[in-house]
Amino acid sequence: MVLPPGGSSIKGLGPCFGRGSATSKGMIVALVVVLLVCVSSCASSFAARKQRQLAAPSSVDFGSITVGSSSTQSLTVTNMGVSSTTISGATVAGGGFSFKGPVLPLNLQPGTSATFSVSFLPPTPGSAQGSLSLSGKQSSVTVALGGTGVQPSISIAPGSISFGNVPVGVTSSQTITLSNPGNATLDITQFTAPSGGFSMTGLSAPLTLTPGQTAKFSVSFTPGTVGSQTSSVTLVSNAPTSPVRLSLSGTGVQLQPQISVLPGSLPFGSVNVGSSGKQSLTVSNPGSTALSISAANMTRAGFATVGLSLPMTVAAGGSGTITVDFVPSASGSVTGSLSLVSNAPTSPTVIALSGTGTAQTGQLSANPSSLNLGTEAVGSTSSKQNVTLTNSSSTTSTTISNITVSGPFAFSGTTLPVTLNPSSSLTLSVTFTPTVSGAITGTLAVTSNAANSATAITLAGTGTSSALTPSGPIVINGQNGKVIQGLKITSTTGDCVQITNATNITIQNSEIGPCAGNGVNISGSNGVQIYDSYIHPETQSPSCCDNNDGILGQNGSQNLTIQGNVIAYSESNIEILDSSNVTVTGNFLLNPRNDASNASRGQNFQCWTGGLGTGCTSMTLQNNYALSSTDTTLYLYPEQQEDSINFGYTNGAVVQNNYVTGGHSSSGCGLIADDTANSIHFLSNLTNSSIATRSITLAPSQGEVTQRFTRGSSTPIPADQQQFPTTSPTK
Repeated sequence: MVLPPGGSSIKGLGPCFGRGSATSKGMIVALVVVLLVCVSSCASSFAARKQRQLAAPSSVDFGSITVGSSSTQSLTVTNMGVSSTTISGATVAGGGFSFKGPVLPLNLQPGTSATFSVSFLPPTPGSAQGSLSLSGKQSSVTVALGGTGVQPSISIAPGSISFGNVPVGVTSSQTITLSNPGNATLDITQFTAPSGGFSMTGLSAPLTLTPGQTAKFSVSFTPGTVGSQTSSVTLVSNAPTSPVRLSLSGTGVQLQPQISVLPGSLPFGSVNVGSSGKQSLTVSNPGSTALSISAANMTRAGFATVGLSLPMTVAAGGSGTITVDFVPSASGSVTGSLSLVSNAPTSPTVIALSGTGTAQTGQLSANPSSLNLGTEAVGSTSSKQNVTLTNSSSTTSTTISNITVSGPFAFSGTTLPVTLNPSSSLTLSVTFTPTVSGAITGTLAVTSNAANSATAITLAGTGTSSALTPSGPIVINGQNGKVIQGLKITSTTGDCVQITNATNITIQNSEIGPCAGNGVNISGSNGVQIYDSYIHPETQSPSCCDNNDGILGQNGSQNLTIQGNVIAYSESNIEILDSSNVTVTGNFLLNPRNDASNASRGQNFQCWTGGLGTGCTSMTLQNNYALSSTDTTLYLYPEQQEDSINFGYTNGAVVQNNYVTGGHSSSGCGLIADDTANSIHFLSNLTNSSIATRSITLAPSQGEVTQRFTRGSSTPIPADQQQFPTTSPTK
């Protein structure tokens, strides 16, 4: 069917769409709907094609570009539409980006393209972002632009070099490090080498260093003449700081020694005639070659070098010592000099010497220079302490004409006046007898003809009140927590102290004795403690046994502590029967006495079985003195000891670090564990075999008996360790 211009397709259909036909009306409506849908769809498609008419890459990435350099990329824009479009404008955003292209406005027919040139010239290092926007009436497009500016950098270390003083003809070298701390490749294209006495090795151009890479080369200085010289190394590169200059300097010096002597003079001061006074000189060579000292000349008698071997050689930069001695032959001032002849250009080097000879006198010294006599009861006299006076002169005697003592102190050991020969000594003994309580000081002043005539020794001590409250016998039965302190307890009828079925009883700082019976009798009690007391029953019983012990623990007593006491003149100074857990520490046990029925019965310590028949368990004896002496000039009564420390019917004992002597008895021992004892350990004890008939006896026993590090001594007890108080419990 052909429709004439302006004709209608409906009209040409003929009878199918006739005017009176219902069918023809429906068909017309349907055709109209279809046409409307087609028109709408076509319009939408046209609009979409219009928006997408220009097509270009979404982004252009230039990558890494060196700062100051340019990179260009082509960008193609295509008209993807079905109708022509016009690009009327183009704009670029972002630092370093630019574009070139066709003259605008530009009309693009469907399917045709245009090319634009986009460039990136980074002005600084770092990432850069931008965009190129093309716009027109019918369409527009935006392309993202990106790139990174990179830049090399050059670092040279050290930045300059000073070779200092270098001997002429000697080469000194240093190493230089080149590095590229930038983020682009460093190209060193050329360099200028140093001149004069300077040279370089290890560097060639061109040299490429990637970011972070390093390279090394050496620079040397070989001076040909004396004097200062300078030069430089210049490096040309693509770094922004190019060119870089490395400054060089050095000084050529002549090879020769130098001499320096310190101190520049030696004043010896006063020296006794015939004596020696030595001082030292330090000789240094700050030069560049070895120093040789060929002569050392003295200009005055009395001065001399000591141990100097010539020639004396001192290496460059080294040092040595020369000792000079001054031995005056007469009184008076002496001056002189020491002249050192050497290969240094300043030779000779002269050192002034001076000194004064003085007539020799004795020199008195005291050792120690102070004495502390400790704590002593008012009215009693301390043990002696010694001070030694020495004449330190090797040629002259010293006479001590007077010695005075201030305060409650006294000395003995010499009759005045007394003369001390050269290098001889005198020992004085000093005692302290306080008259009042409190800290007391004094002085022992020695007057002599020595150069230091007044020699003084500082003395000190502390007086304490010795008053004890007198008391008769004390009986404690079934009590708990009682304390006996500061008492002088005596008894003419029996035991001085009886403790029966009691707990936690303390005796301290008291004197117990004389007693008609035992000093302290402990029966069936727990936790009795006896500290820092003087216990001396002294009475001899007419018959055996255990009637006059210093401390008697019996009948199941336990947890007894006996510490820091002086216990003497008892049948057994400590007797333990049928008791357990007894600790005996730091006591002075002396001169046990027998009973009248037994000529040799006494012990310093004994464990045995009593009325209960259980014996002893868990005994500890540590750090005690258990002594015996027949010297009545020192003690009230002579010893009548059989065994000093004796264990029988005992299960478990540690005997350690005790000083023990046996008695005069032919059967007596220092330490004994008999065949009824079990697990007795003798550890690190010292026994005196010159007094004891047998130092140690280990009888066949029911269990283990050990003895370690216990040794006999052939030396009697020193006299100062044998002294023992006759009246005061504080000694």
